[in-house]
Amino acid sequence: MSIARTPARVIGSIFLFSSATGFIPQNEHRIRTFDKRTRIVPPYDEWKRQQVTRASAVVAEDEEAPSEAGNAEETEASVSKISIIREGATQIGHPNRLTTIFPNDFIVHRDRGIGQFVGVEVDDGREVIKLEFGKNEPVWVGPEDRSRLSKLKSADASNPPRLTPLTPRGQKLWDDRLRKVRENAEETAQDILSLYAARNDVVRDPCPKDDARLEGFERTFAFEATPDQQRCFDDVTKDMVYSRTPMDRLVCGDVGFGKTEVALRAIYRAVLAGRQVALLAPTTVLAAQHHRTLLKRMPDVSVCFLRGGTSQSKQGKALRETIANGTAQVVVGTHALLSKTLTFHKLQLLVVDEEQRFGVAQKERLKAMATGVDVLTLTATPIPRTLQMSLSGIRDLSTLRTAPPGRKEVETHVVKFDPALVEAAIKREMARGGQVFFVVPRIAEIDRSVAVLEELIPEARVLVAHGRLNDVEQRVIAFSEGEADVLVATTVIESGLDLPNANTIIITNPHMFGLAALYQLRGRVGRSPVPAFAYFMYPPDTAMTVDALRRLQAIKELSRLGSGFELANRDLEIRGAGAIIGKQQTGAADKVGPEVYMAILQEAIEDAKGTEVTPVPSCRLTLKAAHGILKRGLPDGFLGPNGSPARELALAESSTAAMLARKPRDVVALGQKWRKMIEAESGTGTAGQLPPAVEAFLKMHLLEAFGRRLGVTDVSLQGPDLVLVTPGWSPKVWDFLRPHLYSALRKPAAFFDDEMREVRIVSLGSAPPARQLAVLLTILADLYTVFEGKENFGF
Repeated sequence: MSIARTPARVIGSIFLFSSATGFIPQNEHRIRTFDKRTRIVPPYDEWKRQQVTRASAVVAEDEEAPSEAGNAEETEASVSKISIIREGATQIGHPNRLTTIFPNDFIVHRDRGIGQFVGVEVDDGREVIKLEFGKNEPVWVGPEDRSRLSKLKSADASNPPRLTPLTPRGQKLWDDRLRKVRENAEETAQDILSLYAARNDVVRDPCPKDDARLEGFERTFAFEATPDQQRCFDDVTKDMVYSRTPMDRLVCGDVGFGKTEVALRAIYRAVLAGRQVALLAPTTVLAAQHHRTLLKRMPDVSVCFLRGGTSQSKQGKALRETIANGTAQVVVGTHALLSKTLTFHKLQLLVVDEEQRFGVAQKERLKAMATGVDVLTLTATPIPRTLQMSLSGIRDLSTLRTAPPGRKEVETHVVKFDPALVEAAIKREMARGGQVFFVVPRIAEIDRSVAVLEELIPEARVLVAHGRLNDVEQRVIAFSEGEADVLVATTVIESGLDLPNANTIIITNPHMFGLAALYQLRGRVGRSPVPAFAYFMYPPDTAMTVDALRRLQAIKELSRLGSGFELANRDLEIRGAGAIIGKQQTGAADKVGPEVYMAILQEAIEDAKGTEVTPVPSCRLTLKAAHGILKRGLPDGFLGPNGSPARELALAESSTAAMLARKPRDVVALGQKWRKMIEAESGTGTAGQLPPAVEAFLKMHLLEAFGRRLGVTDVSLQGPDLVLVTPGWSPKVWDFLRPHLYSALRKPAAFFDDEMREVRIVSLGSAPPARQLAVLLTILADLYTVFEGKENFGF
């Protein structure tokens, strides 16, 4: 944007920056941003929020825009001669994974290189994206090619990339960059496949199927689970109950969205299976809260709290003895859990809360502890490397994006420090019977802050909490019980605290915090239906780095509920991606952007795998007919009299064997076992005939076994089509299996969606349910034999 085209109302308040710092003028409460070319720009939060639907005619730099009261015919004529540019945001990428970009954001065109988004124009009645490459060369991208675009960096990037010239030399430079990234991706792909193989080589016995005791525990949850929570519950159940491979799952959910409940159900399931559990938290305050929650929700479980610095005390030694002999079923603690001198009896589940708060050394110790152990990691803002590993499939990922009922967005203000505003905010909260967090970045600032607050609001009861106090837990508990109006604290309150009565937080010197810390701190409020407020107060006339400015802008923009995952992606952009495997802090993803790199890495993994299909832990049949058969289970009287202990044991063993069958032949063998049992009971000497309900039960588990081996995670109906979700399939795998699929269908009535990684069998959904299951069973059996050879499955 040139100076001449900047609106007059903006020029009076904008300012220039140089090098890596910017100065915030006293008369401005809004954060400004810039790029290294020191162009004059309007307020960042203003032009980024301009409505996409607003259109205005492009005018020459020395002309004024026509007023709304101008001649309609004249305006219409001018529009007919020139294109119309919509100011503000638009979306790019695959329709199912859209990314929002704003004017001047840097993008990657997969074929042409790095460009800059200018705006959206209307050409012959259709919208096209205008990009600008090196030497101000324009390119227009139509709707059909938006999937070739991805975001590289925001307009305010501290190190803006060089735009690719649209010349033969520029094309060669871009091709060379892609080639080097592909070479890196090929090496990384081999490492990833080695990790896959090593992970699959380690097996452990799954937990028993959920019983009435776990169902009773789930009913003690005082809230209705959100759809996302239910999916997370199901994902963890599949990992722990239906897979022999140890769980390694990341649950990414916004603050207060129910991650703890996911962990609690996993912990109780493990305890019921006779396994020991460790829950690791980054701070003593958070660990103490988890300890109290576990004691309240699990009164029948032995839960202990291991504190740091107690290893030599008599009480500490006794506690470690209970952990070593298994008396302590659940162990909660901070870094003390990572001690090499601590011995567990039968550790089988490790829950890590707020993984981003642990350093490299602690994570190396976690890896050593987690060999052959189920690992469940909880975070609202995963660090860039963790996010990349999850997106690349090295770790399983579940996300919580749905806000619990009654939750409201926290009203967020990024302003300069104003004592009058502090006084008003605290008095307003106290007037409605609430409490206030007052956060400072350093312990040294606490006494001065307390003095200011006592002068401003002498009637307020002020309490102090920080990590160097021995009684910090008791102080937080006292605050939670209403013994103070204001808690002046450091980041000791950052993680996990759930205090519904505290609904105002004031954070001073926010530029000194990381983006994840700012987000976590704001999450301490807004945990009740009462409107909540967060004030990020920076000092007047303070120099800030570019990244600090971007963090404050991000925390202001991402104020809606459920934006933690998006914030992690913004943090990935600000901090850089780093190498997925290894300790390098910069990686190939920085050269072409995370999205393009992940696409190239996926291609490299698929090339390395060839036509091999990686089995999956579970295959979910969401067909109505299949669900009914599995829900009914085995018929009454089968395997013994109803209610007899022998029958209950036989049913449990049989169901477990069918659900965990690693190969379809294991399900077939179970059916043969039952036939022989019927034969022995009849005394006829002829092959026993299974009841129809039992045959149907076995076929459903046979379907699931086929699906697991073929990498099918879900089978469902979408309109008239039957859809198989196949995340591990590549176009190469599809080309290899397509003739066999067409042969099983007797006609080419299926296609593969490369972007969605799913196979769609056309019109099968309109067939009767029995026909659907019969065709599906035939298809999967034929595809299975492609990899494993011919077998007799008994149908």
